[in-house]
Amino acid sequence: MRGARMDARREEEVVRFLQQRSIRPLEICVVNPGANVNFPILETTERVFRKVWEMACYAGFLRGTRSRRLMLAA
Repeated sequence: MRGARMDARREEEVVRFLQQRSIRPLEICVVNPGANVNFPILETTERVFRKVWEMACYAGFLRGTRSRRLMLAA
């Protein structure tokens, strides 16, 4: 198992990460972004919410779609 640091919200970094992995075929791809934000909802700004959303939802979408293409190709 190998891990790496990257900005999982950046599609080009996700693609580069998946292309650099030496283990083939790809069987699993785990997304675990660090989005530790502790604000009460009434104190959460739109900017903070968007960053957390990008790290949690959008990053999962990017990794899921890009890794699944590799899995289907295998």
